[in-house]
Amino acid sequence: MNEVLLILAFCSSADIFDVSKEEMTYIAGQPAYGLYLHGSIFIRNDLEPVFRQGVYVHECVHYKQEQEGGVAKDGREWHRRECEAERIQQMFLGAHGKGIVGVCNYGIQ
Repeated sequence: MNEVLLILAFCSSADIFDVSKEEMTYIAGQPAYGLYLHGSIFIRNDLEPVFRQGVYVHECVHYKQEQEGGVAKDGREWHRRECEAERIQQMFLGAHGKGIVGVCNYGIQ
């Protein structure tokens, strides 16, 4: 859980926007719960609180990744970063008795 706290502290300078489900689909170009886009974090405002916080943790990981390594150079790098973000999101949600199944599928639900 310390890893989650470090990520959140690092993310404190990101711009955060609450958006509707429809706005998120428009911004992301597809249905999504959250999105990190070059210094800004967008999170749907209709999510249950714990899940919303998990999405925030996930997008904060992407914020940190871009700050430290720039934009992902290719699909392999994008997937590695997505798996790291999902792992940390799973850690946060697991501490609250929740889980997700994402592109990396850790089997936690």
